[in-house]
Amino acid sequence: KAQSALSRGQAQKALGLLDGVDEPTEQWYLLKGEALFAAKEFAKAAECFSQVEDLALSQLEKCYEQLGDYKMAYYYAKKQR
Repeated sequence: KAQSALSRGQAQKALGLLDGVDEPTEQWYLLKGEALFAAKEFAKAAECFSQVEDLALSQLEKCYEQLGDYKMAYYYAKKQR
């Protein structure tokens, strides 16, 4: 349901649905990070993505670009290669 809400541009609804999860999985961290990114909560999105860093290198790069931390954005860009 959260994925569907996010794909319809309803980031806040997706976040509400994700908050009800008791035990987060890798997919949960990715989806929560995407929802936070869509809600322009870039620091919180980076925190979620960092929990599954190997799966979210591109997303981490984008978060740090939005935060103006180009050193970290570059770090994740290089790590993708």
